[in-house]
Amino acid sequence: MNNKVIRVLSRQKYNVGALQTQSSIVFRIGSQIDVSQYRKITLCARLHAWNFKNGAQAKFTLYDDGYTDEDPTANFIRTLTTITFATGENDPLLKLATIDSRVTPLVHFVSVYLTLTQGTQTTNYYAFLSADLILRS
Repeated sequence: MNNKVIRVLSRQKYNVGALQTQSSIVFRIGSQIDVSQYRKITLCARLHAWNFKNGAQAKFTLYDDGYTDEDPTANFIRTLTTITFATGENDPLLKLATIDSRVTPLVHFVSVYLTLTQGTQTTNYYAFLSADLILRS
């Protein structure tokens, strides 16, 4: 078996205090990851600690990435799965989402994004997050 683990986000602290009420910020944490030789892709997201309240959330999204060098600035992406940590969930917390290419045809690359959303009150909320991609043949 040809399995592989790719760390797409080492444990890192994020603070949404600068965001306006119910606004979001998006980070691309992994892009153009070659998954062409793998059958299953598991997004493994970890919430180490946080103090989010009032509707604040952190969301990881795994995209099918149709990158082409013929148009390198275009984002040819399709959502494969999401993992959301929402207000009210206790830390530490692990969530997994698996895509099987026999069920969901994939292009050669995937990308991972992290979206942080401020709650209904602008407050200095923080989250410690990390994520891996687990690739299985």
